[in-house]
This record gives sequence, structure tokens and C-alpha cells, in this order.
Amino acid sequence: MNITAKLPVATLKALEKVPDLYLVLSPDLEVLTASDALLTAMSASRKSMAGKSVADIFTVGNATTASAVEALLNEAVQKALGHEVPQHISLLQSRTAQLWRVQPSPVTDEAGAILYTILKLTPAGRREHETQPNTVDKYHTLFNSINQGFCILELYFDEHQKPVDYRYLEVNPAFKQHTSIKNAQGKTIRELLPGIEPFWIEQYGQVALTGQPIRLVEEVHDLGIWFDVYAFRIGNPDAHHVAVLFSNITEKRKAEEALRESEDRFRTVVNLVPDMLWINNADGAISWYSQRWYEYTGLSEQDSIGYGWLKSLHPDDQKHAWHNFTKAAEEARPLRQEYRIRDAAGGYRWFLVQALPIKDKEGRALQWFGAATDIHEHKLAEEVIANHNALLEQEVSERTEAMQESKELLASVLENTSSNIMVLKAIRDSNGEIMDFEYVLTNSNLLRAATRDSLVGRKFGEEAPGVLPAALQANFKEVVELGHDWTGEAQVRFEHREVWSQVYARKFDDGVLVTYFDITQLKEAERELRDNTMFIEQIMDATPDFIMVFNLQTNKVDFVNRSAYLGNEFRFHETLSLDYAKILERAHPQDRKPLHRFIERFRTAADGQVYSLEYRVLQEGKTVWYRTRGKVFKRDAAGTPTHYISVVQDISALKQLEAENTRMRLDQQKALLLAILQAQEEERRRISEALHNGVGQQLYAAKIHLDLLHGQGTAPDPKAVAALAQVDHILKQAINQTRSLSHELTPAVLGQFGLEAAFHDIANSLSSKTLKLQCVVANLPKNLDKNLQIVLYRIAQELANNVLKHARATAASLLLRNEDDTLILTAEDNGVGFDPAKLPAKGIGLSSIQDRVKLLNGSCSLSSSPGQGTSVEVRLPLHPLSLQKV
Repeated sequence: MNITAKLPVATLKALEKVPDLYLVLSPDLEVLTASDALLTAMSASRKSMAGKSVADIFTVGNATTASAVEALLNEAVQKALGHEVPQHISLLQSRTAQLWRVQPSPVTDEAGAILYTILKLTPAGRREHETQPNTVDKYHTLFNSINQGFCILELYFDEHQKPVDYRYLEVNPAFKQHTSIKNAQGKTIRELLPGIEPFWIEQYGQVALTGQPIRLVEEVHDLGIWFDVYAFRIGNPDAHHVAVLFSNITEKRKAEEALRESEDRFRTVVNLVPDMLWINNADGAISWYSQRWYEYTGLSEQDSIGYGWLKSLHPDDQKHAWHNFTKAAEEARPLRQEYRIRDAAGGYRWFLVQALPIKDKEGRALQWFGAATDIHEHKLAEEVIANHNALLEQEVSERTEAMQESKELLASVLENTSSNIMVLKAIRDSNGEIMDFEYVLTNSNLLRAATRDSLVGRKFGEEAPGVLPAALQANFKEVVELGHDWTGEAQVRFEHREVWSQVYARKFDDGVLVTYFDITQLKEAERELRDNTMFIEQIMDATPDFIMVFNLQTNKVDFVNRSAYLGNEFRFHETLSLDYAKILERAHPQDRKPLHRFIERFRTAADGQVYSLEYRVLQEGKTVWYRTRGKVFKRDAAGTPTHYISVVQDISALKQLEAENTRMRLDQQKALLLAILQAQEEERRRISEALHNGVGQQLYAAKIHLDLLHGQGTAPDPKAVAALAQVDHILKQAINQTRSLSHELTPAVLGQFGLEAAFHDIANSLSSKTLKLQCVVANLPKNLDKNLQIVLYRIAQELANNVLKHARATAASLLLRNEDDTLILTAEDNGVGFDPAKLPAKGIGLSSIQDRVKLLNGSCSLSSSPGQGTSVEVRLPLHPLSLQKV
């Protein structure tokens, strides 16, 4: 059992050079090493003691058996493992009859198994702290020269034997390099680091009290440094002195974290590869699959990881698949085999499985990277050919001798394999040195690839299939001369096509049997993976947008592309420090709830779901618009989303353009409205004047002449009198209607007396015996815009006419008021009402009103139901973006 390999070299060296008397034993109680002080005290050498059993060195009293020493020592070790402070045991040195007091301290791994045991020895009748001067000198030399940090602590305890602080008695020069702490010697830890975690004081206190060494890998948060620590008690136990050997492993931890991040990105990209990819350890247990595996098999991660892959194979393939893997693992060579894998529906398909080992320095396989390519259709075709060939072979076997059967069978195997196979015979010179190889046997696949009818009898160096590296022939020579197999990769050119092949060579008589397997697809997949990785990195470097990865477990930003910040390192690091609360705090108050909902949706989102949001951020007194679009990036073992990735764009300029376009469009529409209003009013004025000065005067003149006929004294004809009276009545009605129409077209009262008088004029002119119309005007400001007055008057006129024409009402009202710089016009009636849903296009009049109101940034609402009358409310801003300016 090679326990020494598990002990850090620095630990062994430190134990050998400390001034105390130490003996280090394996779990089998064999000597691993001893301190220089002990070797001097025992007058022994390290070489003479290494590997000896403890029973070869010590005895117990008068006992002569080794079991007595081992039993006594094992009992003391077990007490120490049970967290009891063992009593010193006495052992007699066999060679010198020196009596020693011995205290064992076992050191265990994480599983509780004993790695080694440190025996602290004290000669009977001699104090523990007495040492040889030359040993102390050696100790100090090592203390000041080792690259690891080393210090000696004195622990302080309260009245309850609880450790409360410790002082640095000695530190070596490497101490400052590993801790960044200056002038530590003579100071306590609480003086140097007031916020030091109690954990460290407690751990060193336990070492000082129990004498049990400890091994720790922890972070000192005040320093932000990770340490690999080995601590053990030295000197008199009552002195509470602890020696600490440590290393700063912060960079190693950061590298491990960076590696994990890189692996996450790698796995995201490789999921795009159509083949099923995986990683397994040296024992065949799968640690990772690409997404394609889960899609094809329908298995969960829990059912797949480990040895679940064997259960997904066809029962007939499981045994030989496992055998092939274990064989390849033993030889640490690439694996290539075919077997059937069950799909999600329960059927099976054939796959070509190839795996390459990652080896350590000794050539042992540590890890495997594998790919499974679907060859089901190809396999079915092979089976058809194989079945057909089997029938042919059966017919031949019935007509030939056993030798002929064997020959035909071999030919069948060679011709039906998908590989290129050849047998080469060594060609030697007069000294027996191999100069070249001669083709002895080839299969048709090789001949087709090499575009040759035959190669048998020709030299390999002259007729090699494709462009082969010169080293390949040297490898074949080595196989023949040394007798071991060889495997490697070679890029072979056939015609105008380059093929990557996995080459296997095995000694065959005085030659080699060579097999080529096409691994071009695997190589292309590797290249595609590299290209995709580079592509992703280039995208992140080139895009002006922010690419962010948010951790849903810690609620913090884990990653953001540095290139988007254009060298602004402060903003880059500020973004990396953002957490959930800070992200919401920076958002515009109106956008915080939508942003909160956006982030929360990813906690339950499916893989294919993509969410987007536009929101504002308050940044240095300005409002910046962003558009974000994201999806789930990573999940945990249970399938719960743990990270989402999003692309964030600054769309402030786009939002500003949209706002400017909207303002320009509204300004144009308002200008058009004003022009239409002015044109309508001018046309109404012209028609009104034409009616008043033209038709109205002609009608009035006709009535004057008709009145002259009434004044003549002749006896009128009764029929003529009746006819004249009828004409007179018609003329009066025409004159009245002309005057009313002229008045409606150009309300003189609006220009002369204002909007309130014009509203009352509407009520007076439309009220009748059957309809009572009331108008109320309240709180109107002075100097109301003339164009706005005309708009309000025309809307009120239109609403009143609608009541008169359609409502069949007996009472109606018009109310105009000003509230908070908003003009509110309400028209109500007690008429028949209607269903607004059945109003076609909201009516021509109402539609016209709504269009005018909308252009003035106002609103119009309607409420009605059959038999319940109608209510219309129009709201206009008192200053609708300045009609006069438009």
C-alpha cells in the first residue's frame, strides 16, 4: 500500500525537520519516515528504519510477540479516532533497551480512513522540549527556505478552555507572500484581522488541545484568499503551540471556477451537434451527455448519468459493448464499435460509437470523450447484404471442403466490413533491416479508396493508399520489431478527398495487419465545435449590445461581455456587481413591476420560450431606454432554470425618433384640422351671405309683391284668395328657414358675444313645445382660443342636432365646464336610447366628432341603452398643444 504517495512532499519534509521526536507510520504500522531529531536520539538512519514494522523497533515489557506491540498501539489509535485524548503508552526500544513514552495521532481522509499515524516520542525521564542543537539549526534552515508559508502559533484560551485568540510566535519569509500580512510576528490574529472568522481560532484550538493534526482547504474572507492548510501541535502540550504549513491557492480556485464556466459554455455549444456526445470516466460511468441524447432516448438525467447508458442498449448488445469498453480502457486506446440504442418510443436504432481517451503521463486513460452517429439505414443495408451473402455461403459450404469454407468466410468478412484492411509483409535487406512492406492481402474497400485493381505484390512505400505520413511506415516497422500493437490517427488523401482515419496495426507473422476506420465525421464535429466556440467568442467581442447571464439562484449577474463597454472598466465591473434589488432600483418606477415579472418568468420557463421587454433605466439623471430579449441558459439536475441569458440593446435613439415622428404627425394633423375648420367656417360664411343676400332677398321681394296683390280693391276670386294665402304661407316658411339656416352657418352671436352666449343660442333655437333643451356654461377662462371656441360650438351644435333628429327626447341638456385645465362638454337626453354595439361605424356625426377630439389630444365617451336615454362626454385639454401655434 503506497501511502507515501498520498502525503504531500512538503508535509514529509516538515515532519522530518521539526525539532520534536516524530515517527510516521502507515495504516499497517510500517515506518514511512522519522524526524531528524528522533533519528539522532535513536542513533539510527532513515534508510535503516523505512519500511520496518513498529514491532521490529519496539517491544512491550517482557512480551516478545509483535502482536502485543501492535495491539497496544492500535488501541491507542482507536481512542484518538474516537476523539478521546489517549494516555501515553510505554514502548521499549529493542536494540538499546531505551524506554519511550509514545502518543499516537492518526490522520484520516474525508471518508474517515487512516492515511498515516504520527507517533510523538519522549524518552522516559526526559522533557519533551529538549532537542539537539544541530537539529534546531536544520529546522530553522528549512523554516526559512521552503516556498510554502509556515508559522508557529501560541493559542490563548478563556476560563472555559475555549480558544479566543492566537499569537504569531514565528513566521517564515514565505508567510507574507502567501497572506499579504506584514509584520505578523509577535502580534495576535485579532490585532491583524479584527474580523477573522472564529472558525480558524476554533480549529487551531482543537489541535492545541487534542494534539490531532488537521488538513483544511478554506477561505479567509477578510483577506479574500483561499488556503490549503496543514496544522499540528508542537512542543509541550501545555504551551499550546501549533505549527501551520500552508499555501495560497486562490488562483487555483479562480482557475477552477473559470474552467467550470468554460465547460458550461462548451456544453451549450456542443448541444447543437447532431451526434450524441458524452463524457465518461475511466470506469465507464457517464458524467455528461449532450442534449441530443435526452431528445433521442427520452431519458431523464437521473436515469442516464452513471451506468444508465448500458440499460438503454439492446439486451443482445449490452455484454459485448461493456467488454469492448473495458478492453479499450485497459489498453487506453480509442474505442470504435456499433450497437443498438433504445429511442424514446421504445424502438432501437444502430449507432456507430467512437470514443477517444484522455491519458495521464503514464499513458493511463483518465477520461473518455465519445460520439454516437446514427447508422441505422446503413446497418439495415448491411444486414440485407449479410443475409444474402449468408445464403450464398450456405450454398457454397454444401459443395466445398472445409478449407474452402474457411477461405470464403474470411473473404466475406473482409469484403463486408466498412473498414479498409490490408496485410503487409516486411521486406528486409541483407542485414535483416526492414526497408519497406509488401502487400499480401487487401479488401475491396481499400482498393476502391486507392483506385487500384490490385495491390498484392506491390511495395507499400510506392503504392500506399493516399498520402500517408512517413511516420506511419516507421510505426509499422516498430510493431513488427517489438511485437506490440499500435494505434494512431492519420490524414489520408484518396483522389481529391481527404479522410481522417483511426489506424490499428498488429503484428502478423513477419508483417502487420492494418485496419483503417473512417473518423472524418468525428474530426469534423471537433472542428465544428472549435469553430462554434470561436464564433461565439467573436460575436461577444464584436456586438455593440450587452450580452448578460443572470444567476437565478444567487440573483446576481454572472457574466457580461466586456467589449460592449468600449473600455469603460468602471461600468463593466459595476454591472458585474449588480444584484436583483439593484437592477430593479435602477429601473424607472413605472417599469419596475414589468421588469420584475420579466425576470421571474424565467424561473418556470421552458427551453424554447423567449421573452422580451422594453424598459427605462435612470442613469446619471437621464432616462435611457433598453430592449432586452432572453431565454433560459442553464438548468440544475432537477430541470429547474438556474441561469438565463439575454441581449440588451440601448434603444434610446429609436425611442426619441418615434416620439419626434409622433409629434410631427400630430402637428401635421392639427394643422390640417385647423385648415379644414377655417375652410368650413369660410364656406359656411359664404353660403350664409348667399342665402341672406341672395335667396333671402328674392324671397322677401316676392312676398312684398304678393302683399301688393292683396292691397288691390277688386273683388277677389275666392279660389285666387286661397291660393295667394297658401303662397304667402309658403314664402313665410321659406324666409324663416333661410334666416335660420343662415344663422346656423354663421352664428353671429359666437363672434359678437362669445361661446357661452352661442351655447344659449343653440338651446333657444332648438327648444320647442316637444323638446326642452337646457345649456349651462361654467368656469370658462377668459380669452379662450377662437379656434377652440369654434370646435366646441360645432361639437355642441352637432350633439344638439343629433338629439333633435334621433333621440325623440322631451328633455335634453348641454353642460360645458372647466376642471383642472380640461374642458368637459356633456350632452344628455331622456330619449329612446340605443345599443352602442349596433351603431354602424359609430354614426357619421359621432365619428366626425371623435376624429376632431382625438386630433386635439382629447377623448370622447358614449353611454346609452335602449329606453334609458343617451349621454356623450367630450374632454379637451384647455391648451391642446397650442392650436394657434399649429
